[in-house]
Amino acid sequence: MMKIYAAILLCTAMCAVPAGVSAEPADKSLPESAARMHDYLAAVSQIKDAIIRGDLPGTHEPARWLAEHAAPEETPAGWHSHVEGVRVAARSMLTAKDFRAAAMLVTEMADTCGACHEGNRVTNNFAVPPAPGDELAAVAHMQRHGWAADRMWEGLIGPSDVAWQQGTELLLETPLAAHEMGTDDNGAFRIRRWAMRVHELAADGRLAEDPGQRADIYAELLTICAACHRRLGRGPQR
Repeated sequence: MMKIYAAILLCTAMCAVPAGVSAEPADKSLPESAARMHDYLAAVSQIKDAIIRGDLPGTHEPARWLAEHAAPEETPAGWHSHVEGVRVAARSMLTAKDFRAAAMLVTEMADTCGACHEGNRVTNNFAVPPAPGDELAAVAHMQRHGWAADRMWEGLIGPSDVAWQQGTELLLETPLAAHEMGTDDNGAFRIRRWAMRVHELAADGRLAEDPGQRADIYAELLTICAACHRRLGRGPQR
C-alpha cells in the first residue's frame, strides 16, 4: 500500500518505508489504523523489491508479517475486506514456488491497495525523483528501468494514471543489447529476448486502462526483472 499513514514501525528489518512516497489519510482521527496501513506499505513494497532482486526467500519475512498482523479493531468497515485480501495473498506468498507466482501475488496486493484507496477516496501524493540521465551505459539504463518500475508501482498502488504512464513511457526506450550487459554468448539470447519483452510490455502498458490488466503487465515485468537479475548474478540493492 501507499505510504498513507505514520507511526507503528515494523521491527528492524522492516522499519524503513520506501523513500519519496507520502500521503495523508482521509480521516486523521484514526491514528492506529493509519499507522498500520503505513506498515502494510512497507511490507508489500519489500516483497516487490525482493522479487525484483531475484530473491524469492526474501519475500517470506514481510509476507509473514502481513499474514500475522490484522487491521486494528477501529479500522473503518470499508477498509477491512481490502486488508484481508492483502493478507490472504501474503499467506499464499509463503508457499509461492516461483517468481511468476510471487509476482502475480504481489501485484494482486498492489491492485487491492489501489482499489481500497480509490473506493475510500484516499488521496495519495507522490514525491517523484528526477528520472536518471539517458547515458548509454548499461548501469544508467538499468537505473532508468528501476525508476520506471517504481512509477508503475505507484500507478497501481495510488492508483495514478500519471505515474503509470510516466513509467511505461520511459520503458519504451531502445532495449540494451545483450553484450552491453556483460553476459556471455550462452545467455545472450535470453537477455535479448527479455529486453525486447520489457519493451513490448511498456507498449502494452501505455494502452492499458483496466487496473487488472495493468497488474498483469506489472507481474510479468517483475518476473522478467527477477529472471534477468538472477541470470546476471546481480540486481538492485533495495
